[in-house]
Amino acid sequence: MLVGIDAGQRILDVGSGPHSYLLSAGLRPIGSDISEAYIRQYARDRRVGIVNSADALPLRSGCFDSVWTIGLIHHLPDHLALQTIREMHRVCRPGGHVMMLDAVMPRHAWARPVAYALRKLDRGQFVRTETALRNLLSQALPGPQEIRRATFSHTGIEMLTCRTQREAVY
Repeated sequence: MLVGIDAGQRILDVGSGPHSYLLSAGLRPIGSDISEAYIRQYARDRRVGIVNSADALPLRSGCFDSVWTIGLIHHLPDHLALQTIREMHRVCRPGGHVMMLDAVMPRHAWARPVAYALRKLDRGQFVRTETALRNLLSQALPGPQEIRRATFSHTGIEMLTCRTQREAVY
């Protein structure tokens, strides 16, 4: 997912929490979270963070080269998830990328009982099936999306990644 993304780009991490996973990839995202305490902690290391609700980003349209969310969508009901993804698309510049990684339920609970149990115990109340998450993405994002399913080998937990490029304006 990092192909074409470099540290010099303007990157927003929606629902970053107190520490963005993107930092470990060498990127310098602006953190965005609803928790004031998380953003205070995020900002301790001279990082920029903003306190806001993901479904109403207080940012101008097209101001980021890429907009990410990692593990947020399964905490949101459908209407807020749709609005959050639409907001991510709105603040991404034409030609930029919207990236999402989020939890999905295992295809077969009996084949991955540990992963199934972990997802059922997850604090996120809205862990969706792959089909349900794909449907949300297709409703929220115009144009094609590159969607892949990934599995963590040690736990069997599964996730969906989505990368879409905002249509460039010529």
